[in-house]
Amino acid sequence: MRVRLRAALALLFLFAPLLSAPGTAAPEGGWAPVLSIRAVDGTLFVATAEPGGLFSSADGGRSWRHIGVGIPSANLFSMRVYPGGIIILCTFDEALISRDGGSSWASLDGEGFIKDFLLTRSGTLLRVHWDEGFQSVKAREGERWARSAGNVDSLVTDVVEAGDGRLWGATFGGGILLSDDGGLSWRSFDGPENALVLALAWSAAADTLFAGCCEGGVFARGGGEEWRSASQGLPAGSSVQALAVAADGSVWAGTRRDGCFVSRDEGASWSAFPGGEGLSVNAIEPFDDGVVIGTSTGGLFFAEAGLSAWRALLPSDPVTGLVELDGEILAVSRSGRLFHSSDGGREWRGQGEVPTGGAECSALLVTSDGSLLVGYPGRIFLREGGEWTRRSFPTGGEGALDPVIAMAESGGALYAATWRSGLMRSRDGGRNWERVDTTGPGDDDQRDFTYIYSLASDGARLALATDAGLSASVDGGESWRHSYFNSGLLSVVFDRDGTLWGTSKTGVWRCDLANMEADEGRIDGFRWSPLDYFSDLYRGAGGDLIGARRNALHRLAPRDGGYRMEGASLSNVEALALLPLSGGGLLLGTSRGFFRSEDGGRSWAEVALP
Repeated sequence: MRVRLRAALALLFLFAPLLSAPGTAAPEGGWAPVLSIRAVDGTLFVATAEPGGLFSSADGGRSWRHIGVGIPSANLFSMRVYPGGIIILCTFDEALISRDGGSSWASLDGEGFIKDFLLTRSGTLLRVHWDEGFQSVKAREGERWARSAGNVDSLVTDVVEAGDGRLWGATFGGGILLSDDGGLSWRSFDGPENALVLALAWSAAADTLFAGCCEGGVFARGGGEEWRSASQGLPAGSSVQALAVAADGSVWAGTRRDGCFVSRDEGASWSAFPGGEGLSVNAIEPFDDGVVIGTSTGGLFFAEAGLSAWRALLPSDPVTGLVELDGEILAVSRSGRLFHSSDGGREWRGQGEVPTGGAECSALLVTSDGSLLVGYPGRIFLREGGEWTRRSFPTGGEGALDPVIAMAESGGALYAATWRSGLMRSRDGGRNWERVDTTGPGDDDQRDFTYIYSLASDGARLALATDAGLSASVDGGESWRHSYFNSGLLSVVFDRDGTLWGTSKTGVWRCDLANMEADEGRIDGFRWSPLDYFSDLYRGAGGDLIGARRNALHRLAPRDGGYRMEGASLSNVEALALLPLSGGGLLLGTSRGFFRSEDGGRSWAEVALP
């Protein structure tokens, strides 16, 4: 009971900086709170506090692969990376291992409650249990896990290994332990004065161990010396929860809510690194000639050891719009960058940017006459003859704050659905816009909608998924009818045969636009529950649909007037745009990566953009 209480208190302290208030925007810099950073063989690995939050970069952080799409959605606790593409993750349920750089995963340990897992230089396997501390085993077949000798009844917060195989373990209340045999046995390393140790770093050049403590700053111990306080220049009572030693010997300390500090004299004094005021720094990793710094709310940064400045390492720019015209494919990213592919989305080249002035692009449309439209909050950008012009919507509604969620062409007109300002229409190729009156015969206040979630068109008919249900037009948007759904509709899509499908929090529906009636759609292999429903539907390859369910994508194959759901082919993703290609295959833009499928959505491969 005492161990569990200490673990609970430590958890409250350690993870408080990672928690955000409900409904707050994404952290600055585009990253979820960073949990861990590792660098091996010139490749960076970053783990974040989001489902599937695992990323790698082979170019110093300029571009990223989302390698967490195949792991369970359980919370990540730790990450270890070793040469040869070996990655070990500890989640709430199990430890996972990848031997190919994150392309595939296997369970390393059938048990849960494992906080950390190491492959030591001594040839042992070492794991940290949340309750029982160190557990170890010699890396030989038939050996069984055992609790390491010399354990303490305190939560293990960090483990570091020296080049000669020595291991140090930091504990929250039990000080520091030392092992000379790969973690099979431990003994006290005497001190430091503050026993609530959060982080460790070993400097081989200085033969010194550094310890960051809860509300105690930094302590240091050189070979044959006693522990000494090494906190001059740190804020009084600072909690140091991340430590690292760069290649030039400088020591870096990340604090809870006090920013980042650097010492260039082996801990004798510290200087605040500019720009980090108020940040909680959770992870620091030596990389090239500096360090990579991960924070709770400020993002991810690279700092050169010899300079007093850092630069942000931004996550991949999400693809939010995809279109195809005569075999040529265009993609637009959230920041407005345009990309072009002539080979079905395998290779891409840049094609300039949309001059949005920093606003986020959210939709893309190529018209029948070849004009290009990009939607962003409150406006449309129109490209004709290579020139971009900005076209505004009528005043009213949410205006500049209201994003365009989808665009379509129907009945010779262009339509842009906004989230809260209604449906907009242009009869002159996107130059001028009017708000569409979507009220229908006999409408009453009960059926008025406030939000539009989805827009679908088959060229002649239009359908809107709204918070009040279904709004549809069978004459190119000139007149509208409505079907009320108690919980509203989240998404609508026309299948290959022209049948309209919609999804809501209460199920999947097949909608007959002739009489505006809906019956429950049959999807074999799917069982609805209040916590398990499809949030989005997309046209897939051939007659397929692609359904998004709990941040996972499922191929829905036609079967006897309904569909059959296959197992999740991609998990931990938020789909933003999906395009079935005329030559076969699918392209998918997500909030964290860009993917292509050659087999109708059964498997996916990440695509690199320039």
